[in-house]
Amino acid sequence: MKAFILSAGFGKRLLPYTLKTPKPCMYFLDIPLIAFNLQHLLNIGVTEFIFNTHHLKDEFIKTVTKLLSKKSVTYHFSHEKILLNSAGGLKKVCELLHSEQDFLMINADSLCLGNSDFLKESVKLHKKNNALATLLCCPSPDKNFKTIKINKQNHILNIGPVSKDNLHYTGYMIVSCNIFSLIKINNAHIFSDVLLPYIKKTLKEPFNDNQKVFANYTALWKFFEMGNIKDFKNAEKQCLDILKGDNNIELKNYLNNTISNFLT
Repeated sequence: MKAFILSAGFGKRLLPYTLKTPKPCMYFLDIPLIAFNLQHLLNIGVTEFIFNTHHLKDEFIKTVTKLLSKKSVTYHFSHEKILLNSAGGLKKVCELLHSEQDFLMINADSLCLGNSDFLKESVKLHKKNNALATLLCCPSPDKNFKTIKINKQNHILNIGPVSKDNLHYTGYMIVSCNIFSLIKINNAHIFSDVLLPYIKKTLKEPFNDNQKVFANYTALWKFFEMGNIKDFKNAEKQCLDILKGDNNIELKNYLNNTISNFLT
């Protein structure tokens, strides 16, 4: 399976640290943050990685090459002279992905810990549902965060407003190759320009055969907010506490396995 990793952003909320280091390459528990996302992908057998780049591309390429060069995988970099946003960046690498029926699309700079079996099961569910996209969700880390609204069939009804469903997007989704026909502009956002308009359109046509957008939820993954320096450092402290204790064995195992896999 292939994965497209969104990694081109500026990391403005983490300035001045991101003036010299891309956010995905910032060290977290002595390894680059992105390693904690690569571990999930490696665990489920992803063999081809595609990264989009923009900010400090040479530093990013150097970091990723060091992390993946000794793994039995293929990886590519797609440089954007002008930021193309999430769906625009995806459209740019269409030639590398269009032969795949489904692929993964993830954020390089988020942190979500847990057993990777949930990701593997989500891929199977996505294929079983013949979904356009399946968003992996976990409990919201903050009651004021934007959430995902679903119906009884786990079809996504809305993305963004705070809702009682308490579903938080983890930064991981499985996507059908049919998504490319819905990306109409070169700098499109995956949510506001592609998935949300599609969801609203298909909700008006409930009895058609259109592919649906699904959510798959687990309470066993933990999402850490990393939007600013305070949150970044707090997340690191929480993870150190997990490593020292025995209350969250799956999270502890994931942290230990990732660190041992990438620490040099």
